[in-house]
Amino acid sequence: SQDEHGRSQDEHGRSQDEHGRNHDTNQSDTQHHTQQAAGRFEQYQSKAKVFLIGLGADELLAGYGRHRTCYLKGGEEKLKNELNRDFGRLWSRNLARDDRMISSHGREARHPFLDHQVLEYLSRVRLDHVADFRLGPGEGDKRLLRLAALSLGLTKSCVLVKRAMQFGSRLANSKVPGQCVLDDGVSLRSIVNKQFLQAD
Repeated sequence: SQDEHGRSQDEHGRSQDEHGRNHDTNQSDTQHHTQQAAGRFEQYQSKAKVFLIGLGADELLAGYGRHRTCYLKGGEEKLKNELNRDFGRLWSRNLARDDRMISSHGREARHPFLDHQVLEYLSRVRLDHVADFRLGPGEGDKRLLRLAALSLGLTKSCVLVKRAMQFGSRLANSKVPGQCVLDDGVSLRSIVNKQFLQAD
């Protein structure tokens, strides 16, 4: 079967890429390779058993770049439809993936943005208070959350522009296609930004 973007799905309904890999596996690979290639980080293992996860913030508060595009192309109505679609698939796509990844390490997740009181509150707030795309990136997206962070004194983090982990880390070599598959012909060293590699 296929998901709403035409990607094939495995027997559990998880989206797969053109190589038959689940998207959660790809994210796990990204995290693993980030840690492996950027070996400058000191290893640390948390003893915490429960983690607070930010899942839902981008989907509920219009934090993705495509939300801005929806608004610019079709106004508030198109943005509202996209947010509803994101919310509807959050449970099977993101939450299931994150739950598998976290529980495989013997940990539990808590999702404050998916708390029923937060969801109820957001359902009553005007959409232009949630996100205001007349303002630029790092200001108009997730507007409500940014204002809450500012009121708590988080003056630097409340203006950060969202970047996906694989892009925000600047770990990837921009000269290598993002769909590159690691195999005998492609080494990890070739896909990593040279500044993260230690000299031989």
